Amino acid sequence: LQAREWAADNGLVFTNRAGKPVSPNHVNPHLTRVLKAAGLPHKRVHDLRHTAVSILHALGVDMKTISEIAGHANISTTANIYAHVFASVKQDAIEALSRVMQG
Repeated sequence: LQAREWAADNGLVFTNRAGKPVSPNHVNPHLTRVLKAAGLPHKRVHDLRHTAVSILHALGVDMKTISEIAGHANISTTANIYAHVFASVKQDAIEALSRVMQG
């Protein structure tokens, strides 16, 4: 396989020229510059993983699928550490419960 094909087959987002994984320590300074230029708060590449998992969870994607996308060996890692629940999702759940209880 060519480097890019290998990287794509292995689900890598950040690779070196040979298509091998890049350490977040090499990506974080670039991300910091981009976020600062855009007027956004500081985040690490690892924070983006939490955000992606949380968004997938909010969209209703099942936890097993999210766990596989994130590359976690154990679904409990995904559910307990990565999948943060947005306030709007909590509010939607409370409103849905209220509708059921009233109707």
